[in-house]
Amino acid sequence: MADVKIVRMMNGEELIGEMVNDNATSFKLRNIAIVQMMPTQSGNMTIGLIPFAPYAEEKEFIFDTNHRTTTFTPNMDLLNNYNRIYGAGLVVAKKF
Repeated sequence: MADVKIVRMMNGEELIGEMVNDNATSFKLRNIAIVQMMPTQSGNMTIGLIPFAPYAEEKEFIFDTNHRTTTFTPNMDLLNNYNRIYGAGLVVAKKF
């Protein structure tokens, strides 16, 4: 299973993707989406995933570590949503 992470960048943007490589100077993400808060019809907020660089031929991107503020693991709901759209389509059931 892919190591899916969320990376918060210095500009405040949050990227979700498969962490391919992470070292002291750079990190590489594959199948990236931008995590975005979006309003719903009812006036509530929901989380949406927007394709990162949808016009690019590449599916992997290398970023400078100096542009990152933190890296963390998405919760199960967001991970399932990501996997449904960008991953293998596998969804993990909630534990009761």
